[in-house]
Formats: sequence, structure tokens, C-alpha cells
Amino acid sequence: MTNSRGFTLVEALLVISLAAVIIVISTRTFGAITSRYAAEQGRLVFESLHARARAQAIESGTMTRLVVDTGADSVTVVRDGIQLETVHFSGEMGIDIQGNSLELCMGPRGFAVTDCNSFSSIERLTFVQGSYSDGLDILPLGQLVK
Repeated sequence: MTNSRGFTLVEALLVISLAAVIIVISTRTFGAITSRYAAEQGRLVFESLHARARAQAIESGTMTRLVVDTGADSVTVVRDGIQLETVHFSGEMGIDIQGNSLELCMGPRGFAVTDCNSFSSIERLTFVQGSYSDGLDILPLGQLVK
């Protein structure tokens, strides 16, 4: 009997092909999970900008606007004509904002001023990356509903 050492060519090819299949499956799964969490993160960032606009209006006692530009995929907080913060969702997070562009005016009492808003009924914003999306509704008085 001969004592052979190492692997045969068939065994080595089998191990390599199994490893390749596992890598492809895990890469696709990781990409899907990343897209899902990115869409959710987009919604959460918008919620924090909304909260900041509301807090600025209450603290300063003046109207603060939350401007959503779906064409540029950006959201801006503006008080007294000064841009306090702008987030470019497509550039910074790779997220597409879908829905109507709108302006939400937060008054000093923490509610939206309906005659200043650019909408009068419920508006839906959807944050999309890849095949995943997460969205929320904006009510005329400024409340957010997931």
C-alpha cells in the first residue's frame, strides 16, 4: 500500500466550489440586509430632522420650516432664512426620497402652521435603497405616522 499525502485534485476543486457558493449566497444576503437597514436609516434621519425643526421653532419662538426636495433627495431645516441643516440623502446615504416635494412650517407652539404648509392633506414620503423601502405619513399639523 502506498501512503499518499495531501488532497486529490477532485477534493480540492470540490472544496473551492463549495466555498464559492457560500460566498455568493452570503454576499447577496448581506447586500439585501444593508439595503433594508439603509432605507430604515433614511426614515430615522428624516424623523430627527423633523424633531429638530420642531425644537428650533419652540426654542426660538419663531417659525421654522422643514423643506423636502424629492427631486434633489434632500431635506433642509430653515429658520429666519438661514439654513440650519441640510441632508442630501442620495449623496450621503445612497437613498432616494419618493413622494411630493413639500414644505412644513413648524410654529412656536410645536405644531405645523397649516396655512403656511405646502400641503393640506396627508403626504407620504418613502425612503428607497435598492429593492427595499421604508416610509411615513406627514399629517397637516406636522405629526409623523409610520
